[in-house]
Amino acid sequence: MHDLRIYVKKDECATMLPAPVFELVEDKKGGHKLVLVRDIHEDRLTFGQRSADKISMFGGSWTFIFMFGIVLVAWVTINSTLVTLHPYDPYPFILLNLFLSMLAAIQAPVIMMSNNRQAAKDRDKLELGFRIGLKAELEVELLHKKLDKLKQTLSAVHIDVEDDDKEIDIDMLHKKLDEVLESLEEVIKK
Repeated sequence: MHDLRIYVKKDECATMLPAPVFELVEDKKGGHKLVLVRDIHEDRLTFGQRSADKISMFGGSWTFIFMFGIVLVAWVTINSTLVTLHPYDPYPFILLNLFLSMLAAIQAPVIMMSNNRQAAKDRDKLELGFRIGLKAELEVELLHKKLDKLKQTLSAVHIDVEDDDKEIDIDMLHKKLDEVLESLEEVIKK
């Protein structure tokens, strides 16, 4: 079994800690409120980015598919049956193909822009998850060190008690316990 832990230098830890999830923002009335950093990012989107997201959301919905299907059926029906004398787009429906090609040419880059933005959001979430995991690992390592120090202190007290003449008076026991408590306080402060 391999050790999969990631080792990081201590000076790198400060740069790898998680970014803040909330930010204090001044509202319109002059007060302050806590806002998710993600929501702040959404407020800073350009008109084009917001439009791309909305178009992509609508273009990938069942509503769009049904509406587009109705328009296509109506176009074909009108040009095949209702306008039999002078159809404005006869059977091979070249004008319809032109419109479909133009729609695809415009819609594809807009959807790709929206997908790229979503991929950037996903990368940010993954990085935040990594940073939180790293911070948790560092905290666990620190707790292990404190526990090891506590074990050393307790074993030293245990050895001191055994070395005495097996006769322990209450005052000496209180003294040893006070020493343990002092050393524990030092460990906790570190």
